[in-house]
Amino acid sequence: MEEGIIKRLMSSMKCGSCGQIFTENNVDVLGNSEEMWFVQAICTECQTQSLIVAIIQKCSGNSSCSDLTEGEKELFTDTNPVDDDYLLDMHTFLQGFDGNFTYLFGKYKTR
Repeated sequence: MEEGIIKRLMSSMKCGSCGQIFTENNVDVLGNSEEMWFVQAICTECQTQSLIVAIIQKCSGNSSCSDLTEGEKELFTDTNPVDDDYLLDMHTFLQGFDGNFTYLFGKYKTR
C-alpha cells in the first residue's frame, strides 16, 4: 500500500489533546511491517506529536474486509440497509437527546 493512501487515511484522525483534525502535510509515515504502519502526526493547532500504530488490511478480489465474526455477520444478514428516513429520524432524536443513557436504556437492565 502506498504511503499517500496511508497519509490520507490518517489525515481524517483527530488530535487526542485538542480534537483538531490532522492534515496530510503534518502526517509522516515512519515505516511499516506487513499490515502494521507507524505514523507520526503533529497537530497544527496545539503542536502535540502523536505516534499512531495502525493495522491496515487490503481487501482481495470480491471479498469484503470486515472485523465482524461469522456470528455477527449472520446476525446482520437479514437486516435492511439504513435509509434516508432512518437517518432523519435519528437526527431528530439526537437533537432532543440530553445524553441520559441510564434513562434511555434503563428498561433493558442486564441480569
